Amino acid sequence: MTENTEDTISVDLTKPLKLVSGDTTSKLVFREPELGDAIDAEESGGGPVLRMAFILARMCGVSIDDFRKIRPRDFNRIEQKTKHWLDDDADGEEVSGLGNGEQDGEISPS
Repeated sequence: MTENTEDTISVDLTKPLKLVSGDTTSKLVFREPELGDAIDAEESGGGPVLRMAFILARMCGVSIDDFRKIRPRDFNRIEQKTKHWLDDDADGEEVSGLGNGEQDGEISPS
C-alpha cells in the first residue's frame, strides 16, 4: 500500500527492513528531495543507480547501508512513486540531474 500526502509518500515494503540501529521497519516515508541530496549523491561517486539510491535513502532518513538492503522490486516501486519529485520538466523528462535518466553525469540547462 502507498499513502501519499502533498509533502510525503509512504511505501510499504514487501519484506521488513532491519536497520543498522537494530530497529525494523515495514514502511518508508519519503519527503521531497532537496538540492543538497543531489549534490551529496554526486559527491559520493558511483553510477546512476547508486546516486539514485543515495538520494532516496536521504529522502526517507535511512543510511545508504540500510537502503542497500531493500529488495529490487521495492526499489522500483519507490522510484515510480517518487518520480514526479525527481522529474523537472512538464513532459516528465529529467533535466535536473536528480532523476535516473542522467547517464553521462552532465546536467543540461533547460
